[in-house]
Amino acid sequence: MKTTIKYLIMTTVFGMVTANAQSASREDDKCNEIAESVKAQVEEDKSETLEIVNKAVSENKECAATIVAAAIQASNASNALVGQIVQTAGNAAPGQINNIVSAATGAAPLAAAQINTAAQTVQQGGNAAGGSGGGGAPNPLDAPGATPAGQATGANDGGSSQGSAGNSSGGQGNPGVNPTPAVTNVNQ
Repeated sequence: MKTTIKYLIMTTVFGMVTANAQSASREDDKCNEIAESVKAQVEEDKSETLEIVNKAVSENKECAATIVAAAIQASNASNALVGQIVQTAGNAAPGQINNIVSAATGAAPLAAAQINTAAQTVQQGGNAAGGSGGGGAPNPLDAPGATPAGQATGANDGGSSQGSAGNSSGGQGNPGVNPTPAVTNVNQ
């Protein structure tokens, strides 16, 4: 009797493991199909890369990493465009940002700075302030290719009175970008 129960339990566990593996395999297949579709669309019209990524990730959040890698490869993305792709995908699927960053870093390791800036923007609320017109982070979909992720809008676009003189970081560095101040303990 003990032997029968032991085999019954082993068979049940094996069946559950096999079912989970098959389910994961089907999801991988689905993501790969979507990535191939994204790749074909981007290769056909590189100027629509961000819109293609946004639509694909919005509809298939679980495939965000695969979609990002495919878009970066198909577009031969510059470092700035890699950052915009990461920000666009992250805004569409904020819960997938770690997977998106990992895939983007694998596809474009030289764009690590832009990837990290885009990820930080997404984690800080992305475009909650309404895109580039609302004073928040620039939305790459507002004007594809116009403002790389992480750069201030308005400093060089002619539409803002804030220039390097308005930079609260002391005048040096990137106009309009305020670095995080260092925290010091004055009680020591």
